Amino acid sequence: MIFNKKRIIEYGGVVINNKKPIRQCISCRNQFPREQLIRIVKTTDSISSSAQTVLNPNKFQLGRSAYLCKSASCVNLALKGKKVEKMLRAPAKILESVINSLAVANFSKEEAAYV
Repeated sequence: MIFNKKRIIEYGGVVINNKKPIRQCISCRNQFPREQLIRIVKTTDSISSSAQTVLNPNKFQLGRSAYLCKSASCVNLALKGKKVEKMLRAPAKILESVINSLAVANFSKEEAAYV
C-alpha cells in the first residue's frame, strides 16, 4: 500500500513506517539517522521546578533536546559557540556535567567517518 509517496506496511491492523527518524546536528547542521547522533535532554521536575540535563538518554526521555554529531570537531564547535546552551535554553550552570563529559569524550575515527 502506498500512501503519500511513503512505503507503509499494514500488518495486523498496525501501520508501520519503514523510514528511520532523521535529526539535525546543532553544530554542522547536517542531517543523520537518530542512532548516529548524541542526544542531550533538559528535563524539568514539576514538583521542585528544578532542571536537569542528561547526556544520551533513551529515546523516550521527555524534555527539550538537542542532537550532536559524534565527531570531535562538531562537539568542540558546539561547546565553543555555546550552541548547546542556546538550543536547550538553559544556563551553563545547569549544563556543567554534560559539557564536561562532552569535552572529555574521545570519539573514534570510525564514529566520525560518516560526517
